[in-house]
Amino acid sequence: MSEKTDYTLPPALDLKLDKDAFRKTEILFAIGLPLGKQFKKILEELREYTTGYLALPRFMNIYTDSNGVKRKLVLIRRIDDSKVWDQLRNLNVDIPLTPNEDITYLESHPSALLVENCPPSERTDGQTLPSKPCAFRMPLEYENYPLDRALKVVLPSDMEAVTGFTLIGHVAHFNLKPAALPYRKLIGQIALDKLPLVRTVVNKAAKIDAEFRTFAVDLMAGEENYLTEVKENGVTYHLDFSKVYWNSRLGTEHCRIIEEIKCIAKTLDATSVVVFDVFAGVGPFSIPLARTGSCQVLANDLNPDSFHFLQENVRRNSSKRHPLTTKQIKCFNLDGRDFIRQVILPYYETASQSDSTEFFMLMNLPGLAIEFLDVFRDFKADFPTKPIHIRCYCFVRHSLENDTSRSMKQTEADTDTRKRVCQALGVEFDAISVDDQHENSSGTYLTGWKVRFVRNTAPLRDMYCLQFDLHLCTSYASAKRPRNE
Repeated sequence: MSEKTDYTLPPALDLKLDKDAFRKTEILFAIGLPLGKQFKKILEELREYTTGYLALPRFMNIYTDSNGVKRKLVLIRRIDDSKVWDQLRNLNVDIPLTPNEDITYLESHPSALLVENCPPSERTDGQTLPSKPCAFRMPLEYENYPLDRALKVVLPSDMEAVTGFTLIGHVAHFNLKPAALPYRKLIGQIALDKLPLVRTVVNKAAKIDAEFRTFAVDLMAGEENYLTEVKENGVTYHLDFSKVYWNSRLGTEHCRIIEEIKCIAKTLDATSVVVFDVFAGVGPFSIPLARTGSCQVLANDLNPDSFHFLQENVRRNSSKRHPLTTKQIKCFNLDGRDFIRQVILPYYETASQSDSTEFFMLMNLPGLAIEFLDVFRDFKADFPTKPIHIRCYCFVRHSLENDTSRSMKQTEADTDTRKRVCQALGVEFDAISVDDQHENSSGTYLTGWKVRFVRNTAPLRDMYCLQFDLHLCTSYASAKRPRNE
């Protein structure tokens, strides 16, 4: 059953982008870097002193300093600290003779672009730039502002900065806070101007639906076109962002699990590795694993649109080098419990009798995944079962008093998730072991228990990955279980 998803967005203010509001001048510095092998290295060292502006003019001329070293001028932000100038000098940077005096002069002469002792460089584009290291006044326009600075100009000064968006192909997805919602059309227009290749800017218009993990989108600016492509882990995913779940922030996590399974498969030297992806979405886990050639993947998603794009992405990413036939991957459109009951368990019963088969089950539905473990309650095998290596994602809401302590949050997450997993499986608390061994003869138990932090998703709420081996109940009389000494 879905959570309530509708909530009212405040009307968007009819605000026009006034580019004149961005016109100003700012004091910057020109410094000289030696040409040759050192240039790029020193430029990298100066990263923290960059101006932070876009599309600034570049110095065209090369000059020779008093020691006969050929140098090129570059721009940096205003620096008032003499210790920083000493650090730059030690990096073999040609700095102004009197930087603080340069600033004083420009501040006392509001119309001056250059200091008195610094002639302009010869340019044909009308820009007035210095010909040697010194402070100077740079005229700035709307085009020079990056997104974050441009938003600060147009939004109320007491509003929390608008940060955090994800790119899904040509779609930029914001998750604006309530105070920023009336300004969303203006924010969208600026984002459209400032983000290369972006043609569509959206904001989440409703809470995430618990069943399909989708949400209504509010078009802030650009094209109403949500059909896009994303490249991740060597795979191109075709999807409709308004109809399926995709989170670009999980790219690192996808890669981690893919590499982990590949590594474990090599360590175990298994001749057959089977991966059950219960909530596969459009395939960010399933398709890369199937392409390895060492895994057989059974991928499922309840959302019919996700199932459609999962199948399409399998077809699009199949090649002679990485064939994706039904031997490598099979796709299903079932409820998660039905998938476990009708597909995973029958397959497991047959394949687990082979000593060479290893099983992994991925459950990436953080809001509900743990609850789906209840399907295993009634399973009882009449043969010695093999463990299923499970990676189950979940959310944990932390108490306010633990929020500032990482260790306390970790302890709280471990306790909370143990209780929930035990409740779902119908086992006692001591059925979970952090070791690879457990004293149990026939009942369901878990080994290798680990709770790993993934990311913060909201105030007082974090996402975790539960990693454990699930040993299912067996009535096989001679089943041998590893025991503690």
